[in-house]
Amino acid sequence: MNSQKKVVMALSGGLDSGTMLGYLINLGYEVECLNFSYGSKHNGFEMYAAKKLANHYNIKVTTIELNNIFVHFKSDLLLSGGEIPEGHYNDENMTKTVVPGRNSIFATILMGYAESIKAGKIALGVHRGDHNIYPDCRQEYIKVLDSLVYLASDKKIEVITPFIDMDKIEVCKIGNTLSVPFELTRTCYKNQVLSCGKCGSCNERLEAFKMNNLEDPIQYENDNSLTIEKENSDILSKEEVECLLNKEPELKEKEYDTVPKADKIIQVKIPNNIFESIKKFENVVNKVTEYTKQTIKGRE
Repeated sequence: MNSQKKVVMALSGGLDSGTMLGYLINLGYEVECLNFSYGSKHNGFEMYAAKKLANHYNIKVTTIELNNIFVHFKSDLLLSGGEIPEGHYNDENMTKTVVPGRNSIFATILMGYAESIKAGKIALGVHRGDHNIYPDCRQEYIKVLDSLVYLASDKKIEVITPFIDMDKIEVCKIGNTLSVPFELTRTCYKNQVLSCGKCGSCNERLEAFKMNNLEDPIQYENDNSLTIEKENSDILSKEEVECLLNKEPELKEKEYDTVPKADKIIQVKIPNNIFESIKKFENVVNKVTEYTKQTIKGRE
């Protein structure tokens, strides 16, 4: 294939990179993806989402291990940092999630990988909503980066950023038009199974879906259903039950359904009557486990 139709991109597993992947494939590019393990609080969940997206599009994703480098960096986004701030994405406290030099390091690795496989482009999913907080997502930075990559690769590789002038709302609209499987993506910055719905990243995502009159297909920690991700298992762990209860005394009954296009995922409805007679945690485990068994059996 022509090197100009071959592109390497960073696939974090989020909405932006997932949409970028669908966008490039729709344009006829041969895409290879790198996923960076760098010690962020949400890294493990991102990596899982990236693999799901890669499987969906039947493309290759390679994990690049950088934990030993970023352990020396300072940011609340990293496991070594403080709590992830909550609020709007453009709030001043979100600057605490800036990881110094991250995109420059990622881009350099993307360039080296692209040159090694004879790809003519590297793609970054940065958008206008990132500009206020992250200096390495701004247009002036991308212009300099493009020149650096072009010269460092002996004029063989260029940087493309199709979403640079768009905000998250527009990116979400493109992804929806391209039928990007948003249910497989991970956006939340926190180190927890379910997205919090409170951090800046979650709020920006929720706003994007709302402004497009779409329902976000992922599950948040205050949702009234539990997502079980297990292979050949119908037993809930203590952690899963705690996740289900989510410190709420009551859960409202709601319909359940399988998550579209996601392997081995079941959403289970827990009716109110289960919780009315619960006095101890052991009773929760027994009742929820039995209900889950019956639900799964009914779907087989």
